[in-house]
Amino acid sequence: MVTITEVIPYKMDILLAEPFSISFKTYTHSHGSFVVIKTDEGIEGYGEGCPDKPITGDSQEESLIFLEKASKYLVGAQVDIENIHGILDKVERELFPSQTARNAIDIAIYDILGKLEDKPIYKMLGSSSPNIVPTTLTIGLRSIEETKESARKYMERFEKNGLRRIKLKLSGDPESDLQRVSAVIDVFPGEITLDANQGYKDPKEAVKTLEEIYGIVGKRVILVEEP
Repeated sequence: MVTITEVIPYKMDILLAEPFSISFKTYTHSHGSFVVIKTDEGIEGYGEGCPDKPITGDSQEESLIFLEKASKYLVGAQVDIENIHGILDKVERELFPSQTARNAIDIAIYDILGKLEDKPIYKMLGSSSPNIVPTTLTIGLRSIEETKESARKYMERFEKNGLRRIKLKLSGDPESDLQRVSAVIDVFPGEITLDANQGYKDPKEAVKTLEEIYGIVGKRVILVEEP
């Protein structure tokens, strides 16, 4: 068991290699919140949150304010596997909830626990082996030809590493979204997840478009996020 002695939030702004567009915004930077939690044994935990107001409900500024305020509730707390959620619940109960700041604190405390016990977290949670979760490579909103070319490049670069899924951003425009999906399946044989980031304003139109997409690609679409 160790005791938290200091909580240090950091503003983290990272320039993207290229702009990344979704249905309502184009990003040129990743604006995150980062926290370092120090302990009396010299062990430090590191955690990150990814705030984005329309998606997570909190901004980078709000996330950092929460981390600053959370410090008074964290310093002096003893950390072990039995009380981690008690610590997080107290912080969230006492202050306004910022999910991304809570995530950063959660990750940092688990980081401390893993270092303290010299074990990977999956073993501390009772698993004998890591549960590998497949992830995706994401294609942002681009022209139809650029979307197709991105899928082709992903195949060339990552197929040998077992690439099985692509996540495709949708715009909320039925015609262009149908074209976008058709372009990807021409060059990518694997599974597809779709994410419109709340781009569709009419639920009936969203359902109709997704049914048409399903008619084109069938069970290869395994997930639709925030239509």
